[in-house]
Amino acid sequence: MDQQQLIKDWYIRYHSIFKTRYTVKRKDKFLQSLEADVKQFRSDTKVDHFKFYEKSATEYRNLYIGNIKKAKVVFSTYYDTPSAHIDAYKFFDIESRKRNKTKLILVSSLLYLLVGLAITLFIAMPIFKNYDTFSWQFISMIVGIVVYFFFLGKITQGWPSRHNLVQNTSSLLALLLAISSMRKNKQVAYAFLDAGCLNNGGLDRLREETSAKIYHLDSIGSPQELHLLSTHDALYHLISAEKIEANYQLSKQDLNSQQLNEANMNQVLAIIEQVSKEVSR
Repeated sequence: MDQQQLIKDWYIRYHSIFKTRYTVKRKDKFLQSLEADVKQFRSDTKVDHFKFYEKSATEYRNLYIGNIKKAKVVFSTYYDTPSAHIDAYKFFDIESRKRNKTKLILVSSLLYLLVGLAITLFIAMPIFKNYDTFSWQFISMIVGIVVYFFFLGKITQGWPSRHNLVQNTSSLLALLLAISSMRKNKQVAYAFLDAGCLNNGGLDRLREETSAKIYHLDSIGSPQELHLLSTHDALYHLISAEKIEANYQLSKQDLNSQQLNEANMNQVLAIIEQVSKEVSR
């Protein structure tokens, strides 16, 4: 299969079939597909399982390609996708992400509870008063209440965003293209990280596991220009963002874009190729 066909297949797979990677089940299916795609070119893959704390019931997974212990540079991105939110996405501000998510949950929950109250007063109560317990009206209302509380539980956990091409499928596609087009290099490794939308837990785990220089990609396919920033020793962030004073962010319009910025994609691939050559000298 030629590269153009691969790109088309990956675009469809990760922008349509696996476009939301929010729940454990969806992330598991995505990882199986991603690892299978990578193994067309590389056999040196490893899934790293970890928890944020020892007694946690939730397990997270990073996928590594190459030997991150011996590599001089690791190119990484996160593969999970965010919850729906109201405000702009602010890079490097985890607290802002939490507030953004909480704000939408509170507004959605309040509206949903008001709808539930109206249904209870004007539909449910008259049915419970005027119909027998085993009537179809009574039973239907009970089923409706169960369904109502099921969706209330979903709302309180946050709804997965459906617009994830920019954040962060674009970065994922760039790393896949790099893996497929560049020769295997022992000095270079790649990492697809979990919990990037939560608290950067996957990136923190990677930094614990390697002493290599890390280039971390985030939302590179947006309409905004690319920036290469250093926030910690040996950690560089490659992002596309609008700079407002000292902050970097993407508006809702940028995040919802359904077109990849091809200039950014090509520039990122050129950076990966250049850095890979430099560490091999």
